[in-house]
Amino acid sequence: MTQEQLNILIRKYLSGTATTEEMKSLEQWYQDYDRNLEVYVGNEEEGSEQELHDKILSRLRTTLHATLPARVTPMWKKLAAAASIVALVSAGGWYLMHDRSNDSTQVASQTGTNPGFEQAILTTSDGRKIQLGKNSHQPINEKNGVLISNDGHQLSYTSSSTGNSVFFNTLEVPRKGVYSLVLADGTKVWLNSLSSLTYPTSFPGRERRVSIKGEAYFEIAKNPRQPFVVDVEGGQAIEVLGTSFNVNAYTNEEQISTTLLEGAVRVKAGDQQQMLAPGQEAQFSLSGRALQVRQVADPNDVIAWKNGFFVCNGKDLKAILRQVTRWYDIEVVYQGNINPEAFEGTISRNMNLSELLSMLEITGVKFSFQGRQLTVLPQ
Repeated sequence: MTQEQLNILIRKYLSGTATTEEMKSLEQWYQDYDRNLEVYVGNEEEGSEQELHDKILSRLRTTLHATLPARVTPMWKKLAAAASIVALVSAGGWYLMHDRSNDSTQVASQTGTNPGFEQAILTTSDGRKIQLGKNSHQPINEKNGVLISNDGHQLSYTSSSTGNSVFFNTLEVPRKGVYSLVLADGTKVWLNSLSSLTYPTSFPGRERRVSIKGEAYFEIAKNPRQPFVVDVEGGQAIEVLGTSFNVNAYTNEEQISTTLLEGAVRVKAGDQQQMLAPGQEAQFSLSGRALQVRQVADPNDVIAWKNGFFVCNGKDLKAILRQVTRWYDIEVVYQGNINPEAFEGTISRNMNLSELLSMLEITGVKFSFQGRQLTVLPQ
């Protein structure tokens, strides 16, 4: 495929006019990315890999000036997963980058910009604090006949107790971390960076109740006789029987968002309550204290963090960087007038920070990094 043919195909895909065969051809081109790199860049003298990527960015900036649609179809996520391709679209341009996180390990280590990894701290009922991660695989004994297994990325609770005593644990995931657990009832929970879950080690009562800070994705084990309740920091409760949903309750966000993927949940906030159907999201404003429901275009975008991606669809730069700060353990300050335009696309969470920032610069900003502080300035 020539460069001009590729440019035409990209335009048709972004405008939604590509046929099935044309989309297959485009997907095949990305799967053969390394072989096609020289064809797309041209026959210029061979340079460093970074120079090749710079040339790609330059070409895309000059050839894709057409107005892009408000939404790009989820095919980009399939391409990213299948061919390690990262795509990002804004009104200022279109950026394609191969995931080169392994090649950048040394640079990332020197600058402190390597991505997050599986790590957490477990606080047991007797106050012990246990560091969890890839090097910790020892089982943990709890009170009341509870055994906690740990394989380095997930805790799993097994209870042989028949008594009514209740003991609580807290799993805390720091900045630059992610972890998962299986509760004693079989419920699965994934915790994002800067999040914590407090929960009983067994569920002997009439309900199963846990509390969350930050962000978590739940797959609730069905038990109609024992409803599951999630208390959310900020004054909200979520009641479920058996379902899959995500809750985002970070204190530096403007709202608490509960997104339902399967089943049904009732979201309560004070004297307000809303029932959600799959594909709906309840948004509770932390300033106005109002609870509203909206339809989500693709609920799987909301849990992309669990699968190793930032999905930027409809988010502006500041919203994206709030996620970035938690995953890379940095602080962000802004100087000057920053363009609030929205992004479309998918970014791997496995790349180092310098690569990610080079992608975000297509919006007309530049970055300065010192210590753990990232400064954002207009170009």
